[in-house]
Amino acid sequence: AEAGVPEGLLVIAEHQTRGKGRLGRFWFSPPRAGIYASLLLRPALRPEQAPGFTLLAAVALARALWQVTGLKAGIKWPNDLLLEGKKFSGILTEMKGELDRIHYLVIGTGINVNTDPGLFPPEFRERATSLKAVLGKEVSRVELLAAYLQAFAGEYEIYLQHGLAPILKDWKEWNVTLGRWVTVELGSTVFEGLAVDLDDNGALLVRDERGELRTLQSGEVTLSKK
Repeated sequence: AEAGVPEGLLVIAEHQTRGKGRLGRFWFSPPRAGIYASLLLRPALRPEQAPGFTLLAAVALARALWQVTGLKAGIKWPNDLLLEGKKFSGILTEMKGELDRIHYLVIGTGINVNTDPGLFPPEFRERATSLKAVLGKEVSRVELLAAYLQAFAGEYEIYLQHGLAPILKDWKEWNVTLGRWVTVELGSTVFEGLAVDLDDNGALLVRDERGELRTLQSGEVTLSKK
């Protein structure tokens, strides 16, 4: 990216020893079991538009999964995809830019495709799953990745031509966050509330227990069982 490679470069790892997710968290990446891909983009957009790419990628992956397997994933704001209430994929968007323009974005996508549930570290087993665990059979990683990239290209073109609004509309159709009671962690601050909507930039709007509407640009959101 720093060397000026054109956008569209895709780097795929067969195995990661230091895979990472949001907030520097570890992403379990066993050999020949998942999709671990990083896509380079150079959109002519402003930095404040970068978070929309996480939502865009989530929509693209949900569409691809439906096309390839018939499974309907749920998108949890801002970057997780769930099946049966457990996470099987995460998206990490990293950016370098200036105040008025993006130099480049790297969209990292991790998908637990054929991961054996018994291989997950103990601390992940209650909240992580894989496509193989849900379907009871293996899924072609090549077919799924190809479908994801094709869907991503379509959503990317829509974003560049029409802005984030149509992406948000699609995101809401797949989401499992809005209308749910959530726990929000913002650094040392923790509060609960109702996830009511996204704003025009994709930020999450949460009405807290005091009735105050809060706008979240980032943060850790956990779906409550209430």
